[in-house]
Amino acid sequence: MTDRPIVFISSTIRALLSDKKSQTRRLMWGEPHAAPQGVGGRPSVAFTLTDDLGRSARMYRTATIWEKVEVGDRLWVREAFAMRGPAVILYRADHSASDAMVWRPSLHLPRARSRLTLVVTEVRRERVQQISRDDAIAEGVEWDMKSRRWHFDGRLADRQDPCRVFEQFWRELHGDREWETDPEVVVLAFTVRHANIDAGE
Repeated sequence: MTDRPIVFISSTIRALLSDKKSQTRRLMWGEPHAAPQGVGGRPSVAFTLTDDLGRSARMYRTATIWEKVEVGDRLWVREAFAMRGPAVILYRADHSASDAMVWRPSLHLPRARSRLTLVVTEVRRERVQQISRDDAIAEGVEWDMKSRRWHFDGRLADRQDPCRVFEQFWRELHGDREWETDPEVVVLAFTVRHANIDAGE
């Protein structure tokens, strides 16, 4: 069993807090680079990158840390936060966008201040566009009875298909290219513990 940090944005934090999210997709391969060796002992794959002028270069992508995650691993959640004095912590996901706070990036949240722990129950690899209807719902897409639309965090709505809502979310988070090229992703399914990773069961 390995403990790892994992970053979520505020909208997905709210889905975790309300127990509406039990899956996340993470890119399998990192950004292109010129060096053939991997990073941190992780494998790399070679590919040919062609620019707008038709010039080609051999490039490499290194597997991200998510390639190493196994069932039973624990992920402690990092989220944007602010400190009020030395002891009081505020989490951005609990506040509206209009709140005048100086929010610190998720990457700066220390392990001791994390309030959510994910226990991995399934790991698989697939293309991002392979997401199913049930998987989109597990990612946090919801049906709103009043508007009769699928939505994520009250926006990114679609009347017919929760997968379309997830596509909009993915494009917003990673950019259009990372949807249109249909990259390989690591799918992590998990249970959510509403407690710090080092707290007792």
